[in-house]
Amino acid sequence: GSFATGASPYGVEDMAGNVWEWTADAFEAYPNSSYQDPFYGDTLRVTRGGGWFDEEAQARATNRSAAAPDAANDDLGFRCVR
Repeated sequence: GSFATGASPYGVEDMAGNVWEWTADAFEAYPNSSYQDPFYGDTLRVTRGGGWFDEEAQARATNRSAAAPDAANDDLGFRCVR
């Protein structure tokens, strides 16, 4: 809610630039994608959004990376949704 003019058309705010957000999804290829990544599998979980230390171009909701479930640092968090 720090930048109300940056809200999405759905009213969602703060989707990028604070901390990377955990998701429940395994780090796998997108459906129908031929791109392969050596880290794909069910070991890592998808993280999204970019953290406070990332370059501006990386701080966006579509930015996708992965982290181990036991990872912990100051730029990784989660968002409770239903």
